[in-house]
Amino acid sequence: GNPLVNVNISAYYSTNTYRQFHKITDSSGFFMFEDVETASNFVVEATKSGYIKSSIIYDSSNLVNANGAEYYQEIILLPSNNTKRTITGSLMARASDD
Repeated sequence: GNPLVNVNISAYYSTNTYRQFHKITDSSGFFMFEDVETASNFVVEATKSGYIKSSIIYDSSNLVNANGAEYYQEIILLPSNNTKRTITGSLMARASDD
């Protein structure tokens, strides 16, 4: 239940893994990606030394339905001693320009 600081957050589109985004959680365990395109699924991965990597896939149809709204998502990282730590992030979807 405690926020986790300095977690590496990487994200990419499932159809374009070369276009990557990177953030690090702040002192509240928070991160944010803005203007996420809705043309394909968006994958968010959280990693920190001593913890098991965690991934979330945001389905493109859900991003389209967001219509510019923000998603808030808690990501649980489990360390080797199985104590839970939580980071919270958001992403803001926008319609693609296709």
